[in-house]
Amino acid sequence: MSRKFPVFFGQTYGSLISNHSRFNLSNYNISPNEYLRLHCSDFLEIEERPDKVGQIHYWISPKKKAIGAKISLDASKIIEDSRKRAQKNSEKKIAKIRREFTNTNTHTIEDPKSRFRKLIFEIFSENETNRLSLSALGVRMSRKVQDEGYQNSKEYFQSVHGSSMTISEALNSYFTNEEIRFTGIRQIRNGMGTMKYTHVELHRRD
Repeated sequence: MSRKFPVFFGQTYGSLISNHSRFNLSNYNISPNEYLRLHCSDFLEIEERPDKVGQIHYWISPKKKAIGAKISLDASKIIEDSRKRAQKNSEKKIAKIRREFTNTNTHTIEDPKSRFRKLIFEIFSENETNRLSLSALGVRMSRKVQDEGYQNSKEYFQSVHGSSMTISEALNSYFTNEEIRFTGIRQIRNGMGTMKYTHVELHRRD
């Protein structure tokens, strides 16, 4: 006896996971309805039917070109994709919690200047010399602030310092000329000699 379509997705999916629990997407923090919409429209006709209170229910049927064709669901791929998505969501939540904790606790008694200076001293203390290129300093700075839950240095400066300053600008603002020195190469622009700064040296460590 041939099956009549469309069929209610909720009932079909419930039957599937009762027989094959590995397909239970909720275990991987994935909405079955969302997965249906995003990944199954190539071979399924998906119909939305609202109920009396406006909640959407999904009814499905094979697309004409898919009728009679063998459709396989790769369980391992679904699980792996789901695992990666769940891990990414978890990392975002953890980063958010760490950022909120950082902003509302220890840093309420540590002003932005002290925080930045502390980060710079930590970076140079982990370096073999007291000299770093500005690009290398930027990379290490990004790693430090990411450990605190920020996505990058730009988000750190915006959140903590309330501005979109650069690392060079922060160094100039929070360190004295006796503490740091910028070095670089001389350039000629419009007949005028200018300095392109490429490195920074730390002369004193607290």
